[in-house]
Amino acid sequence: MAKLVGATGDNGYYTILERSFEENPPSPSSFCQFRATISYEFCKDLYFDEIAQWQKYERPKFEGLYVSAIDGDNLILPHSTAILKEGYRGMPCKDNLETHYSVMYYCAATDVITGTTVGFSQSSKNDEIARAIELLETCDSPEKTVTIYDRFYLSKRLLEFYKKTGSGFFLARCKKGSTFKEITDFEASNLQQKDVKIHGVKCRLIRFKNPGAEEETILVTNLPKRFKAKKIQSLYGYRWESETGNRDRTTSIKLEQFRAKNINGILQEIWMTLLFQAVGQMACAKEVKPENDFMKKVYQKANFKAVFNKLVDSIDIVIRGLKCAYELTRELVLKTIQKRERYKRECKRQSKRIQGKSFERASLVSRRE
Repeated sequence: MAKLVGATGDNGYYTILERSFEENPPSPSSFCQFRATISYEFCKDLYFDEIAQWQKYERPKFEGLYVSAIDGDNLILPHSTAILKEGYRGMPCKDNLETHYSVMYYCAATDVITGTTVGFSQSSKNDEIARAIELLETCDSPEKTVTIYDRFYLSKRLLEFYKKTGSGFFLARCKKGSTFKEITDFEASNLQQKDVKIHGVKCRLIRFKNPGAEEETILVTNLPKRFKAKKIQSLYGYRWESETGNRDRTTSIKLEQFRAKNINGILQEIWMTLLFQAVGQMACAKEVKPENDFMKKVYQKANFKAVFNKLVDSIDIVIRGLKCAYELTRELVLKTIQKRERYKRECKRQSKRIQGKSFERASLVSRRE
């Protein structure tokens, strides 16, 4: 199954089966029938076992806290009756239409120091805040974790969770023209910082402006006062690691090239991908020690994709545990380490739009109930 997850490009289903079985490879149809007898929960448990072990002994901290970022994305699913029966539908469009292929909406939690995916929540409904709260509810050691959010997550539902649990820290960008009066009042003022209470949660508002940018950015956080404004501003910049994780799944690992055509099979492939993605990032972090370069302009990074492919081709070694995975990839990680330099935005962000004649989507169908 892991080899099926790692196969991309022109590697057909039977080709991968032949690589996976030393002799007498099964036919694709018989192997799919066998997979139907295994719950995706088995793959999910493998993933969380590795995450729990890593967090207990190796996950690095910043100023005594784990640092996560939550971000959402969607996956295009194969078209099948079985998937439609599970309630998954196409992305809604105007004129009561939707895309032919169904969509799975998800949120992932990423450890921003190492890039490791530490949580995943999916649904047929597009509700990123609900997915984020589900991730927070399953978070290990929430009182030692600060979670970073983009501007679309700050809401009464999210604040209600922090108010109710009374543990955990957050750092979020405020939406321009926020619905919270405390934020709009601060936006209209000349203050650089202000302590406020939003929906019953004690927060600190911080204003800053990147060089060359036209608009100011306002952040809201409940981090302790020992975290100064400049440090909080820099910390928010690491939210981008969640975007990098999404890119790795869909571009580097080709997760959307699903072979199953039912939700159980698709979730098997997703959780196995997450397992190998996480172990690959852990293996890189083991040798690179990214916590030593955290918040520095120059840092080191290994070739994650090469490490991922090596792990997928050695599933039997990976299943034995993290120690075996580290031994397998250590030499490769050390050979691929490169120095890199961080860049910060110095101009206004622009959304790229297709210029010239626009084309209607050819795959739209009437909205399915």
